[in-house]
Amino acid sequence: MQRDDSLLLDMIQAARQIREYTSGLQEKEFLKNRRDQDAVLLQCTVLGETAKRVSSEFRNAHPEIPWRKIMGFRNVVVHDYFQVDVHRVWKIASRDIPELINTLEPLVPPDSSP
Repeated sequence: MQRDDSLLLDMIQAARQIREYTSGLQEKEFLKNRRDQDAVLLQCTVLGETAKRVSSEFRNAHPEIPWRKIMGFRNVVVHDYFQVDVHRVWKIASRDIPELINTLEPLVPPDSSP
């Protein structure tokens, strides 16, 4: 369980980085800025890679977290990089990531929060 807690913290940190990178941006700005896109995509990769390392017991106990989508998007970014739809990335960053943070944060014991 302690390993899962550490991995959840890593996921939260990656998600917070995505939120920070897109904070104050409008979609139009994000779509024009390759640096912001790359920064978000890197953290999406970290998020997905970390999610894969969370124990299957924990993942099964928390179906409210879209594990397959998180890991699947990581695979798209890594293996089909030039096919990534930046509109989809924006939707993930602006809509899904804040929800994910709100879902993950309560699962981490208070003494291990960053």
